[in-house]
Amino acid sequence: MLHYFRILDGKVEHFEEFRPEQLTEHAKALHWIDLEDPTVKEAGILEDPFHFHPLAIEDCLVEVHHPKLDDYDEYIFFIVHGIRFDAPTDQFITRELDIFLGHDYLITHHRGPMRSINSARELCGRNLLQSFGRIKTTKLLRPACMDEFGWRDPYLALDLHRMLIDLIERGETRRLHIEPCEIALNRFSINSICWFGKVMAGYAHQIGTEEEEDLSLLLPIKHGLRSCFAGNTIAAHFAFIFQRQKLETTGILEEYRRILRARPDLQRLLEQTEAIAAAAAADHGGAALVGLYAPGPAPLRTRLKMWWRARPWRRQWRPKARLRTGPAL
Repeated sequence: MLHYFRILDGKVEHFEEFRPEQLTEHAKALHWIDLEDPTVKEAGILEDPFHFHPLAIEDCLVEVHHPKLDDYDEYIFFIVHGIRFDAPTDQFITRELDIFLGHDYLITHHRGPMRSINSARELCGRNLLQSFGRIKTTKLLRPACMDEFGWRDPYLALDLHRMLIDLIERGETRRLHIEPCEIALNRFSINSICWFGKVMAGYAHQIGTEEEEDLSLLLPIKHGLRSCFAGNTIAAHFAFIFQRQKLETTGILEEYRRILRARPDLQRLLEQTEAIAAAAAADHGGAALVGLYAPGPAPLRTRLKMWWRARPWRRQWRPKARLRTGPAL
């Protein structure tokens, strides 16, 4: 399996295949090619176009049990080993990682998945819509928790909702679809997790109080399950906590509700959703759910914060990054 990422002008591009001419298309580009259990054709790039030394290629493709470092002037080749604990066998296991490092490229080779490599691939492709050219932003979205733009800026979330609503109304949501993408076995938001029922049934009794960590990290590692984004299913996450106050005043949720009401085939689903929302509100002491019903009274501390932030001498929030349609949309 070959994964190719190109970094150009601060943005990460992901390509489904590698072509030798891509190395010279942009002089300032950086390249990372990851070879995981490569086919003969995929491993052939080590000979052409990179023309690595035959001994380095041999050491790369066969198992070497000790670390090593070779300097070939125009690039260096080295072998390192990762260590992980294998719960089923109660033993430590080493995994070889072969690396070719040049002045503008990095090539990694390994047998089977490696958590560190998967994490790095995830960091390169976490914003999949951006990586596949479906969206572009005026500022780089970093793949970091609590990112200033992706997590905190409400205008970026608002732009994304409006783009999705426009595509829904035009019946063109398929334009957002991408190919399935494997992701690293890291802790993910519960909103991103979906288990098949027949698989989940066997593990239901193993879920503890930390269900997010159990479902997204511990159980997949324990049972050797892989994680991926399907790419052809769209789910709109309303807002992160820092974006919510602004988005609640925009009527975005009511826009989604209006779209559902205009679809006769979805009326039953809408009725069921509203019934669930009403039941959940009743279970919370009558507090209404924001979006479908009027919100309940905010705590005094929250109201004081909102009053302070609304003072005219306070600097008002301004958009820090805006979202636009990408070249592939």
